[in-house]
Amino acid sequence: RTFSAFCGNDHSSSSGHMIDQNIVVIGEHFQGKLKRVTYEVAACARELEGLRPAKVSAVLLGDDIAGPAYEIVRVTGLDVIAMHVPGLFSYNREAYTSILDALLHALKPTYVCAAASTEGLDLAPALAVRLGASCVTAVERVLELDGHICFARAMCGGKIAAHVRPRTDITVLTVQPGSFEVSTSED
Repeated sequence: RTFSAFCGNDHSSSSGHMIDQNIVVIGEHFQGKLKRVTYEVAACARELEGLRPAKVSAVLLGDDIAGPAYEIVRVTGLDVIAMHVPGLFSYNREAYTSILDALLHALKPTYVCAAASTEGLDLAPALAVRLGASCVTAVERVLELDGHICFARAMCGGKIAAHVRPRTDITVLTVQPGSFEVSTSED
């Protein structure tokens, strides 16, 4: 495995607050192309950052990820940790879980954000178990209630909106596609 870091714009310290939290975005890609849902996951992470000062960064795993890594930097301004894994051309839960477990233990994130996609819904619970974290799926909105970060998600076929407040130090989220507006560093 080879590790590379690609640096974007540092938006995290703009509030002047001490940063003691990390938010990690798990990027998705296929055949050398970044999946659009990665930008939506980054938008969710930026909303979390707006509620609590944090350092937001993205992680990509795979064999040919330099192009998608540079694209995340260019479009979102996030720093990217790219893990080159020879032979890992597509998602593999065992490989992703093993690699991300070690990386996330080192980064000590408060939030790990993935897409509510086939990959993300497979990966998120496995990561949560390994990290001793809460797992909140299909997040549609981030909000603060009574001084606590909560996540809104639909239940009962969309008839009920639940506000979920994790009670662990780490929370793994899956972000419902279409729920967060994508903004770019080029805006």
